[in-house]
Formats: sequence, C-alpha cells, structure tokens
Amino acid sequence: MRARLAVSTAIMAVAAASTYVVAQAAQPKERVIKVVASRFKYTPGTLKVKKGQPVVFELTTADVPMGFNLPDFNARGDILPGKVTRLRVVPDKSGTFVVLCDIFCGSEMMQAISAVTGAPRHNLMQTMLFDLNTATWPHQDWYYLDSVPNGSLIAAWIALEDIREEAGRFYVMPGSHEIGDFGAKEPGVTLERWIKRVGDYVQQHRSYQFAPALRRGDVLLWNSRTVHGSLPTRDERYSRKSLTAHYIPSHLGFGNIFAARRWVDMRYKEYAGVRFYRNQPEYSLLNHMVYGVKARVYNYPMLRELLRKLRDWNRSKRVPNSA
Repeated sequence: MRARLAVSTAIMAVAAASTYVVAQAAQPKERVIKVVASRFKYTPGTLKVKKGQPVVFELTTADVPMGFNLPDFNARGDILPGKVTRLRVVPDKSGTFVVLCDIFCGSEMMQAISAVTGAPRHNLMQTMLFDLNTATWPHQDWYYLDSVPNGSLIAAWIALEDIREEAGRFYVMPGSHEIGDFGAKEPGVTLERWIKRVGDYVQQHRSYQFAPALRRGDVLLWNSRTVHGSLPTRDERYSRKSLTAHYIPSHLGFGNIFAARRWVDMRYKEYAGVRFYRNQPEYSLLNHMVYGVKARVYNYPMLRELLRKLRDWNRSKRVPNSA
C-alpha cells in the first residue's frame, strides 16, 4: 500500500478501502472533489490536493455504509447509501497520506468470524490503526479486554500493505491459549511482572512463533488467550500498516480477566446491523497522557483494584438500570 501518487484499492474483504492523498503547493481557493466509495475501493483512487488549499470531499456510496478517515489531518466522515457527506479539510503539510475506510462491520468479516466462533452475531469492541512499524510486546488480550465469561473474544489483524520481513512481522504462538493467564491474578503481580512472564515464555519457545508473510488484504484471527506480538524491526524504512479489531459474541458480556464491565451493555451503539462500543478514545495528547498514567497504575495492584471499583461504581450511577 505504498505509492507516491497512486491509491491502493481493495485492502480487504470487510467493506474497507484505502487511498492516498498527496499535498503539494498552496492555493487558497476552495476545491470540491467528488469521491464514490464502494466495496474495496474509492473512486478516484488517487486524490491530489495542494497544501493550504481548502478541500471539500463530497462522499457518496451506492453500496454499504462506509467510512472515510484521514487521520493525519484529524478528518473523518461516515458515508451512507443515498446521502452525500461533505467533509472539509485544509491540508497543512506536504507528503503522502493514507485514507482508510474504518468500518469493520462488513458482511464478509462478520461471516468469517461467525464461521470461527460458531456464534451468529458479534459486537465490535475496539479498533486500532497501526502506522509505520510500531512494536507490539508479547501479551494476551484478555488481560486488557475480553468476553465475560472469559476466553471468547476474537481479534483480527488486517494487513494494509504487503508486510516485508524487515518491518517486523506480526506473530502468534499456536497452543498458547491453553496455558492460562501466566499468574496475572496472583496477589502482588504487577503489569511489568506479567509482561516479563509472557516475554520469557516467548523467548523459551521461539520455534513456536508463527509469523506469516501477510499481503495487503490478508486477515489473521486469534483468540483472547493467545500470546501474540511483533518481531523486531530490522529496517526502519519499511512500515507495517495494519488495522486491528476485537469482537465478542453478542450474547456475552464484556470486561477482562479481572472484572466484568456490566455498564457497557447500556452503552452500545449500532452501525450496519453490528453493535459496537468504543473501548479506547481517539488519539490525542491528553489521551496519551491518561494512558501513561493508567499503565503506571497497573504496576500497583491494590491501587489498580481500588480505581476499578471506583470507576465501575461511578459509571453504574450514570447508567439507568445497570447492575
């Protein structure tokens, strides 16, 4: 999915598409660009705009609900059949930038997940975009988020480009879902100690690592108990652009191995027939700082549990009829 003035189309069979926007020299006059979104592509596939020139994207689709997300310029819009979505952007920097359809509710993806789990419907609990080659330390998802009862969350790693080996490929550890939680709930076990235990397991079982050569549009699924992460980056010139999504069967609750988050049942929204919940906020400097504080709290188990109880109590008060 790398090109200077061209767009990659058809990134995956989940009603998703991607393209590139190239920002060049500045002109002040507003420009209107019509974009048609359909399954697996945007038309036109290449969008050339000028730095400093206001642009209004007129977005339409005759297919299914889709998204148009340009994270480098903090711009996003939903595209609905039969409607025109107008999205205004003023490019303030030069370069080549990716535009993503960030709707993870396509029928192909949901059918594939149901084929794996056997559940007829799933809720989308969290999505993330990984740009460049951000490292992922070895871990199990259920420490952070999972179904309740535990063990039925399914995650998807979606390649947005051909992933070169030098970029540090994503891997899973087959069979690790049967090991347990590496003592995460033992008294006094901090996040750092837990991560070290998981990392030691990976170091001792390197031959088990499965890091397939994923091409653009390939999807890798794994269970919340499966140990996974990314191999070391060997060449910073190569990126590992990807999307991840986490789903749970709709008839189950949400939480992690420590607690259930019952108030989430009252916070779901619905899109294209799929219920979803935003487990993590959009990226910002403030949210980045909040995440840093939370990561530190995880290393003080007693404080962590106290804050969790206060959080759940506070949210239960704000949600009618929550248990």
